[in-house]
Amino acid sequence: MITTVSGIKQHKTNNNEMKRIASKNKRKRD
Repeated sequence: MITTVSGIKQHKTNNNEMKRIASKNKRKRD
């Protein structure tokens, strides 16, 4: 597990990206 600042930033970006895609998929299903 990367605990560097850039690693944490990358992790946050990945989470936001996944949330964005998940909400997009949810809208598609509705």
